[in-house]
Amino acid sequence: LIKSISRPFLSPKFYILLPFIFLYSIFYLLTPSLSWAAVLYFEPASGQYHQGDTFLVEVRVNAEGEAINTVEANLKFSPDSLEIFDLSQGGSILTLWPQKPSFSKESKIISFLGGRPSGFSGDGLIGKIIFKVRETESQTETKLEFLNNSKALLNDGLATRAELKTETAAFTILAE
Repeated sequence: LIKSISRPFLSPKFYILLPFIFLYSIFYLLTPSLSWAAVLYFEPASGQYHQGDTFLVEVRVNAEGEAINTVEANLKFSPDSLEIFDLSQGGSILTLWPQKPSFSKESKIISFLGGRPSGFSGDGLIGKIIFKVRETESQTETKLEFLNNSKALLNDGLATRAELKTETAAFTILAE
């Protein structure tokens, strides 16, 4: 019995590792957790086109670790440089469309509003826009931008808004 009491309770190797375990624990507790945010973006995000060209732009979402089930993407563009040839939700990750993709000529806004009951996590297509380049006198740059009222909802049954980041696209229109 006396022999077992005089022996150290823990191995000497443990005492060497103890400061490292302590420092790691402090670092882990004090480091803020990563903040995930869904990202709305365009693919391609840039390009050069001539008068009369048509080109396809995909409206996409990257859920970045979140599970989302609803996306409302409202975007604007310059109708002086581009005109909408077609809007499509073909191949979209969203399966329910309470409102088909639409364009308002008065407000010059394109809208996509759809959902997916089972939720979605990852990177996926929301919809497609086919633009036709209008005639211009000189080279111009035009942008596609998401409006502040665009949103993504988490798949939590509470319609919680996901933190949302947006990216713009810039296209150069070349004069003939």
